[in-house]
Amino acid sequence: MSEFTIALALAGGLILLGVVAHGAWASRRNKIRQPDPLTPEDAAFAASHLPSRFSELGDVHPDSILNDDALPLLGARDDGVIDPPVWVPTQEKRSGADPLIDSLAVITLEQEVSGEAILAHLHGVRRVGTKPLQFDAQAAADTPWEYPHAGGRYHRVQMGVQLANRTGPLTDIEFSEFLVLVQRIADTLGGTAETAEMRPEILKARELDHFASQHDAQFSMFLSSRKVAWSTGFVQQCAMRLGFVPGILPGRLVLPGSHEGAAPLLALNFDTQAALSNMVDGPGIRKISLSLDLPQVPRADQPFLLMRQIAERLSVSMDAVVGDENGIPVPPEILDRIDVDLQTLYDRLEERELDAGSPLARRLFS
Repeated sequence: MSEFTIALALAGGLILLGVVAHGAWASRRNKIRQPDPLTPEDAAFAASHLPSRFSELGDVHPDSILNDDALPLLGARDDGVIDPPVWVPTQEKRSGADPLIDSLAVITLEQEVSGEAILAHLHGVRRVGTKPLQFDAQAAADTPWEYPHAGGRYHRVQMGVQLANRTGPLTDIEFSEFLVLVQRIADTLGGTAETAEMRPEILKARELDHFASQHDAQFSMFLSSRKVAWSTGFVQQCAMRLGFVPGILPGRLVLPGSHEGAAPLLALNFDTQAALSNMVDGPGIRKISLSLDLPQVPRADQPFLLMRQIAERLSVSMDAVVGDENGIPVPPEILDRIDVDLQTLYDRLEERELDAGSPLARRLFS
């Protein structure tokens, strides 16, 4: 065999080896990462951030989770196993109509009216335009306002239309519809309506909307895969180890608030199509996001600090880069500055008596 033939054979072998190596590398890169066994460290993290703060009463099967406003908590035992979700039965107090964010109208009834009659006339009445309505009733002048209930007897009815929300301020048309609705209910129940003048209320709505737009904060952090894509099951497993539970929408998990009815502390989102797909060998998921709706979450829960801690843990367990939407890493000093700005925002909301996570703040920033 000539030297040329030997060299050609060696070159061919190297090329073949390269093709095999590249194929193995490509196969590894394209392989979807599947769920792994639970580690005691992740279980301990979930335990330290959820069950230690909240009471746990009553078992609930995971299939009974229906929406983000009624979520169970996950408990973690010392042996590293996540317990089934459990409900926290505390019910958040309804705020009712409030002059801070509502335009109010009061109907004084000529005769005492039952709660059943009031509820019958309010049935199906929820909003005018894009602005929610609030209803209260009062048994006597020295009694508190309450939502009318069966068996109650009332002398006055209070209606409120929200001055602003994330769709914008109350408009002239919406306020006019509100006035018509108030008068119709007053005529039906047999009462006299007292309403505010339109122009001052519209100006008040615009001022409130300006304040809300200047003090709204919805912050997101993104985690991008360094190497292989993730399966839906792998994403869900990593998130649920840290206390997340399924939300109402495909591709969304939430970290429950402190009690039933409270807004989620954080949300984790990934591709909806991947969440709906049953294909085990599909394209996989390469990016997820953590999001915080700050006005919806109480300051005491320190959601931004928790968000950073969870992002760090997920970056390790998922082999991901924490950064912006384009995958560019965000330095810790930038996150520190953001934290300072968010604390200032908390202060401004509290000065306005719209504390983050309060019923009024949750209505305004919705």
